Amino acid sequence: MDLATVAAALLRGAGHNISPEQVLKLETNLGTLIGAITDAFDAVGLSHANTAVPTKESPSPLAGTNSSPWPSV
Repeated sequence: MDLATVAAALLRGAGHNISPEQVLKLETNLGTLIGAITDAFDAVGLSHANTAVPTKESPSPLAGTNSSPWPSV
């Protein structure tokens, strides 16, 4: 269900009105679903290759309360 929730959120972000329950009813397999989620995360720089422990030189986009990669104004 967690994967379906993530997939539904990504699909809603792309303009589709779909719930996690509807994602589970799609005619696709788990590998395709995981691949699509991985591709979406890779596209925004959140790939598994970027999972090193963040340092001051390489801040994590999810660290703290500001997830923006740009400095606060």
